[in-house]
Amino acid sequence: MRRDPEKTYEKILEVSSKLFFEKGYENTSLQDIVNNLDGLTKGAVYHHFSSKDDILDAIEDKLLVENNPFKKVLVYSELTGIELIKKAFLLGIEDQEQQYYNKISMKIWRQSEKIQSPKMIAKMIEINKNILAPDLCKIVEKGIKDGSVDTKYPMEISEQILLQINIGLLLAISDITEKELTGKIEFISEWTKNMGVDFLDKELKEKLKHVFMEYCE
Repeated sequence: MRRDPEKTYEKILEVSSKLFFEKGYENTSLQDIVNNLDGLTKGAVYHHFSSKDDILDAIEDKLLVENNPFKKVLVYSELTGIELIKKAFLLGIEDQEQQYYNKISMKIWRQSEKIQSPKMIAKMIEINKNILAPDLCKIVEKGIKDGSVDTKYPMEISEQILLQINIGLLLAISDITEKELTGKIEFISEWTKNMGVDFLDKELKEKLKHVFMEYCE
């Protein structure tokens, strides 16, 4: 029976994610992945992916691109810009599928010095700048129009918010105490408030701290 290529692709990602999380990226081979694919061959894997690194790239794309919370919240036209920014970050924290891939990504990040490479960091910065920031910018511009955001630089502030949270906190979690993490989140909160984008209220700060401390476990 002919298999659906899209379902095969998703199955490979699902199995690979589970193995990367349970065994670690470095300890998972392509053969391990094939052995858990319910009869699929290594050729089927190579039809979709050229290497294990290619599979990891696809997992990162699923995490950061397909589950883009800033695009998802654009449908809530009744909310102000600042409310949409908060909702987007809460969505990223509370969505179960998003958190599943977040935890896999964080575990891979912490397990392997090879993965903590300039190439991976550069890719994350590129996705933040070219995919996430434009959608966040649309929300910031909405906030400028409705008066909930006060900035003359919507794109620049969007890029910097993502760098501070998605990159800055990520780089810190491999060796950080709860007190240090709280300090970093409070700094970001104070900075965004001074920049006219005051979205980090007590609820969101607590949830950010909780989820990043979970990543540290």
